Amino acid sequence: MATSAWQMPSILRAFSGALALLLALPGSPLHGQDQAEYPAAPPADSATPAQAGVRDDPCSYLNATRNYCTNTRRVTIGWRLNIEAEQDLLWRMITRNPKARIGWPAEFEISRASPGSKTLVLIATQNSPVGSTETEEDASYRGPDREAGEATGDMIDIGELDDPRLADKFDQALQNLIRIRALGLLSSQLRRGAFALCLERVDRECPGEDGSDFAMLRPGEEARFGLRNVADPDTAGSRPDYVYVLMVTPDNQVRVILTPDDAGGQPLAPGQIAINRQETIILQEGRTRFFTLLRAAPFAPGVIVRDPTSGQRTLDCSAGREPVLCSALSGENIALPPAWPTGPVHWTMAEQSVIVTRKQQYAAGGGRTAKAGFAPWQAQIFSNQTYSKKQIDEDTALGPKGKMLARQTDYQRYHRCGGSLIAPGIVLTAAHCVAKGPTVEGGQVLRTREVRLGTQDLSQPGAVYRIAAVVVHKGYRTNSQRDDIALLRIVPKVGVAPQLAVRLAHEVPGFPRATPGAPISVLGWGFTGVVERGERHEMTQDGPQFAVARLQIADLEAFDPAECARIPGYGDIFKTICAVTRSDRQDRSTAFSCRGDSGGPVIRQRGVQIVQVGLVSGGVGCGAIENGQQNPSRFVDLALYGAWIEGAKKLVRSLNNEVRPFP
Repeated sequence: MATSAWQMPSILRAFSGALALLLALPGSPLHGQDQAEYPAAPPADSATPAQAGVRDDPCSYLNATRNYCTNTRRVTIGWRLNIEAEQDLLWRMITRNPKARIGWPAEFEISRASPGSKTLVLIATQNSPVGSTETEEDASYRGPDREAGEATGDMIDIGELDDPRLADKFDQALQNLIRIRALGLLSSQLRRGAFALCLERVDRECPGEDGSDFAMLRPGEEARFGLRNVADPDTAGSRPDYVYVLMVTPDNQVRVILTPDDAGGQPLAPGQIAINRQETIILQEGRTRFFTLLRAAPFAPGVIVRDPTSGQRTLDCSAGREPVLCSALSGENIALPPAWPTGPVHWTMAEQSVIVTRKQQYAAGGGRTAKAGFAPWQAQIFSNQTYSKKQIDEDTALGPKGKMLARQTDYQRYHRCGGSLIAPGIVLTAAHCVAKGPTVEGGQVLRTREVRLGTQDLSQPGAVYRIAAVVVHKGYRTNSQRDDIALLRIVPKVGVAPQLAVRLAHEVPGFPRATPGAPISVLGWGFTGVVERGERHEMTQDGPQFAVARLQIADLEAFDPAECARIPGYGDIFKTICAVTRSDRQDRSTAFSCRGDSGGPVIRQRGVQIVQVGLVSGGVGCGAIENGQQNPSRFVDLALYGAWIEGAKKLVRSLNNEVRPFP
């Protein structure tokens, strides 16, 4: 599976020689590389778009209050390889907007909504999407869910590729994302109040204490939202505040759903609750954000107005009042962080979210399709040695004892393992994926294996990389899962994918080990059918199975290592995480890793933070139940290999066309 080499769009040739040279480097801002090794995108003022249609200065609407929009930086936009054929269109669309620039690392990427789709979406790349999977109806609640300064946003539809208004729709989508980002940054920088969001439904009032359980909401359900002051009245510094709640819907409409009028015109004291019983909110699928503003005094009259058509309340920013808040709501303030005035701001704000997604649909093996953009660091290791027609015919003649090559697509025939990008040009994988022993295979793996990045769908092209060097743990032995870890140095062969590395356990100080019961998830394109002990992976009692096209994610929990060691076939669990289906799973199927997942990442999520804690090594069969106990999946415990990984990184960067063991 190959893609044509990247060609420079004609518009680039009009730029200066220096800029053209920068864009011609392997780390082209179009697809990008990590800033640590490759040049960053050009400064925002280094390239003035020549196209017509560029709007006025983004801060002109502030008139006399232009100081609220200083130190601006354009929003950096990139795009996925699945839309590369339209790069000239994307270049024109992005550069006509004065708030955007093309570069890498990108805050947002443009992608097709799904393989082959004509619909384009903007995806935030600096935190994970709402959820990791494609789902059916369900809802969950999140409080503040990112560190200060991170961009927020999930996925916003832009429009169809052949829509003549696509550029205008992109402008609107970008404005919505800038609005969310600015509000989120305000919430990050200012004091959080001790307030809990609550809701009333037809059959349930706001609870008497604390906040509400949002676990059973459904799209289209009617609800009324309120706010409770849960501060301890006896705590020093607690005081009543005038409260306002802004709601940003999944389609990015801004409403004021709670004001002091809903509390009798008074500040909300500890223990009190304010409910807007005049307006009913119809819950939409996606993330709805709630921004709680706390003020020592109410807004001046006329700041909160009611739309005469819809009857909904909103802020009137036309008179220049409340410039800080109005600047954020405008979707025009591209300061990072916002250059707010140094004088006193007489209010603070906190953010909460209600997220409506869909119930998880489990595949036979317990996995489900990962959301687009969830794992940009996911790598595929595949064979570049194609089968001849004679070999396929010979395999067919073997019947059930063969690999069923004639029934497989190309990506299924040649898929071998998973991996993860852990640094620019460095992929982490299992040793058994690239070596039969620390000194065996030599240059063979360098010749017969390649790496693909930039796609979660193996039926779609990605960027192909040559393996330039391999470092294998010296303790690894053939047919053993001890020290089953290796690093690859890769160099571009066809195309260049974004170099978004996953963080490893040892790189995050204080990140918890995957102790028994800890929730973890495994990603891969491997087999999804249960394999009993002694069965062939390719041909089980349920029939043949092959690699899947779309990246799967399965939720497991770490299993007691002492119990794991007592299961036949698991005696040596040195530096291993054993994992089984989560105890809170709601259906009766099992979750597991299997053949084709080897070397792929095992992650743990804490809020929006994603950390790789393991890599797939093996197991006995795949997910089978024996004597009432699931045969665990086995993962390398990366928390115990931090020093080895750092040393192996240095070594593999110094090698060329070589496979070498490392202690």
